[in-house]
Amino acid sequence: MEQEISGGSVKQLILRYALIAGIIACLVVIVNSSISLFVRAQAAPNDAQLLSLILEIVTLLLSLTVYFVIGFLLGKKTGRVRPGLFAGLWTGLLFGGINIVSALVLLLTVVLPGMAEALGTQPSLEQIITSNLLLNWLLSLVLAVLMGVSMSTCGAMIGCKKKFQQSSIPISQA
Repeated sequence: MEQEISGGSVKQLILRYALIAGIIACLVVIVNSSISLFVRAQAAPNDAQLLSLILEIVTLLLSLTVYFVIGFLLGKKTGRVRPGLFAGLWTGLLFGGINIVSALVLLLTVVLPGMAEALGTQPSLEQIITSNLLLNWLLSLVLAVLMGVSMSTCGAMIGCKKKFQQSSIPISQA
């Protein structure tokens, strides 16, 4: 039995919030990558590493905030934790999947031609697979899903609590 809420069913609401949050998280990563590439090109190597680390930490915190906020909003809107959990799951899958696709595009368009130019030969598929790229991509997907589920569930729990606090009838003291 699916609960109806203003703006559609809970499933539609989950998917809508997850899509919006996934796109926001991806935009954060794209902006971070662009700034990081610019900084690495302009700054000294030690400064570039420090600034890249700071940017990665900021990106992680912004991504966690996005996950938390969608859970909070869904928890507040539905009064349940489960929609926040599922929104975090879908957002993590979307975010991780887009990261894998963008890494694959970067690998095929920038890294491999650069390696071919430096080595004088095109690296084989076996060299690419044995370089743990696939394991790294899978690990990044799993971490994105875990972060999404955990943070959105925390947000949903707090959102549910806020909804019940606002809707409760105050008891007058005698």
